[in-house]
Amino acid sequence: MNRKIFLVILAISLGIIISAAGVFPAIGTLNGKANACYFEQLAPVNNYGIGSLVYLNLPTPSNATPPAPAGTPSHPTDLEIRSYTFYSYSYAGAYNGMLVSLWVPQLNAYEQVAFITTASDITLFENLWNKTFVWYKTGFAPADIMNVIQVGNDNLQIWASYSGGHMISGHKYDTLTVNLTAPVAINLPFNMWTFYPPLKALGNLSFTLPPLTLTFRDLNAGSYTDLSTNATLPSGYYRQPIAEMRTPAWVEEIVPSWLGEASPLEVSGHIDWKFTESITPPAS
Repeated sequence: MNRKIFLVILAISLGIIISAAGVFPAIGTLNGKANACYFEQLAPVNNYGIGSLVYLNLPTPSNATPPAPAGTPSHPTDLEIRSYTFYSYSYAGAYNGMLVSLWVPQLNAYEQVAFITTASDITLFENLWNKTFVWYKTGFAPADIMNVIQVGNDNLQIWASYSGGHMISGHKYDTLTVNLTAPVAINLPFNMWTFYPPLKALGNLSFTLPPLTLTFRDLNAGSYTDLSTNATLPSGYYRQPIAEMRTPAWVEEIVPSWLGEASPLEVSGHIDWKFTESITPPAS
């Protein structure tokens, strides 16, 4: 081959390799996890376990003061509670989680306001819920919302048990118990949001979620698949909850400080016996 032509081809090849190295770095970081390659940053990460959902609808407390929404600041009257226990082979390892949503009448919506978790590293969840009511660094310290809340394994306990129900991965389960053993402060200081009057008008919606026990009993009414929506969050992350065995459940809610020692609520909810949380990071 002509030496000049060979050198031109070699130069072009080296240029392509160098350019590719600049675009596709071999080693990166994904939410603080070392040695995650660039292609992993574009692929979803999955957590596998059992999930549940129930609504906690409470009587209006006697000390509620208008014009704040009923139940503020003593306690809210309408919460959605989603609880999860994930297995060790999940991306984030074995951990428990509780996603708390608050009904905000002025917004006509359940707003996700806190994620309580036993995960050893909460960086992924801070990034996932960034720019929501769960995690919002406003730049004005009193107005910051930092409700990705790490607790000890003894503070959030979630376990499955059996009294005659499904066989899951060689184990029989028909009951799921969620036990929050310590109060958790949820900070929603919208009264400090002077930079955004529509939310400032909501006032201070902060409250403390007290110790509670939720007992889900499978109604054995048949399971179904619910893929939900692969929603884009304000952080740019995608999150898709996937329930392969969503099963209706009867739920006993015990919240002593809000309902008294001997007066549990009996309501309906569901258990997701085979649950996957699929999280896709932003492309950049």
